[in-house]
Amino acid sequence: QYVKWAVRNRIPEENVFNNGVLSVSGMLGPLGDLKSALDRRVGYDEDVLVMASDTLIFGFDNTVYDLNHFVHGYQGLGRILVYEGDKSTLSRHGIVEIGSRDAIIGFEEKPSVPKSNLVNASVQLYTCAMIGAIRQHVFEPRAESGMLIAYLYPSFPIKIERAHSRLDIGTVEDVLNANVRRE
Repeated sequence: QYVKWAVRNRIPEENVFNNGVLSVSGMLGPLGDLKSALDRRVGYDEDVLVMASDTLIFGFDNTVYDLNHFVHGYQGLGRILVYEGDKSTLSRHGIVEIGSRDAIIGFEEKPSVPKSNLVNASVQLYTCAMIGAIRQHVFEPRAESGMLIAYLYPSFPIKIERAHSRLDIGTVEDVLNANVRRE
């Protein structure tokens, strides 16, 4: 379905990555998948939008977030999408700290004492320079996707864009719960 959507939206079919994993034991983790996709497509000469496929993002009007806003507001710097998380669940997410001009100054994956309420929504826009750094770095097997942000922000400027909320739809139960919440 992603390929059909991409073609309909004039995105080259080869830009849609399928990791081919059919079981949990074969999973590479989010960073393993990203590096595998980058290695299959040698010579990226454009910036890359990356998002978790088990994620629904909602805008402040409570409709599905329009990624055109995220991409068109791009200024040649890395970007990530964040939302204000519920205080009771912050320690289960990647937490983003920002300084002036919405630039990232800190990131922690699942901290016991969060320093902010801004949660990584699993949508990032990486520059070519960032892609080069990602391809060269060795991450732990099955590392959390937030570890990439923690690795990149000290060396590359990354700005945030805000969304209203995020829903994880990684399981059938998540999808059913999301449908109940949205009705």
